[in-house]
Amino acid sequence: MAAHRLRVFGGLAFPAGRGAGYAPAGELDLSPRDIGSSGRPPIHGLSLLGAALIAFYSGVQDAEISAPHVIKNVKRGGGQFERAGTQSIVWLTAPPHSVRDVVEACI
Repeated sequence: MAAHRLRVFGGLAFPAGRGAGYAPAGELDLSPRDIGSSGRPPIHGLSLLGAALIAFYSGVQDAEISAPHVIKNVKRGGGQFERAGTQSIVWLTAPPHSVRDVVEACI
């Protein structure tokens, strides 16, 4: 993603610090390099820095269990939610097609 001019922050969330049972195994916060702080409410307890959050789960069932919780948080912030297999994407701002294409290709 960095090669496509996306800032990416995050990584694994180790089991001891995962919090709620529906928390992901890892998260990436990303934005185009010219987008600053989103100012939106936190999702999964993080203060997000950019235009999207990608959450990775250890299995499809974990992703399915977490979806209603994430959707509830996304509705508060006005974002969009997508789920694909063991990943969830929360778009905090409507991404340009080029950004959406890169993210979807990478996951």
